[in-house]
Amino acid sequence: SQPEDRMHPIPSDVQYNIPAVICNGSRHQRSHILSSARHADRFLTDTETCQDSNTSVFYTVQCGYFSNENNANQILSSINGKYSAFIYKDQDKFRVLSGVYESDKVDQIVSELKNSNIECAKIKFSFNNDDKVEYQISSICDGYIRLLDTAFSDDVKSINTDDFKGWTNELEKISAGEKVDILNNLKEHISNLAAEISKENVPAEMEYIYTILLNFKDI
Repeated sequence: SQPEDRMHPIPSDVQYNIPAVICNGSRHQRSHILSSARHADRFLTDTETCQDSNTSVFYTVQCGYFSNENNANQILSSINGKYSAFIYKDQDKFRVLSGVYESDKVDQIVSELKNSNIECAKIKFSFNNDDKVEYQISSICDGYIRLLDTAFSDDVKSINTDDFKGWTNELEKISAGEKVDILNNLKEHISNLAAEISKENVPAEMEYIYTILLNFKDI
């Protein structure tokens, strides 16, 4: 078996302008990246991430856990083209992860990998949306995963990050909370993104999201 291994107040009548995606030179609106803000003090994603509306859930899919980096690289090379996979160094071990997913996609990924004879296991991360800090973190991660998924598509040349960076920058400033340092780190990372992200950039950004999610891993 596999080793163990809310947003800034936006007026209710204003819809968030979705980041425009540059697809092979043309620009298209991707309304699924971030949905509209329907309440003055709540950001709602267009996909329910958990049956419990007070909880947001994300997953990674682990495809190996190795002491030998060469073995990890072999697995990575076998899945790298189809998935935004990366290797995370965990002390003296190496985790191969196929990407970061919302709950509505993870079972399909696991099925595809197993059909390709890749042993894998889901790792779950949960956020308490009643906590303002955790809610902002989960909402930013949600939007960024969607943006990265689009950038990883074969028919997309690159994706412009300006709107997403601006939206994140306008979120409510929170100065206190158990994990406010994690939130501030995430916001700073988003603000320092390049103006455009291409497919080649996605695995490294997925790894960064994973380092954020590790603080919310289910025990």
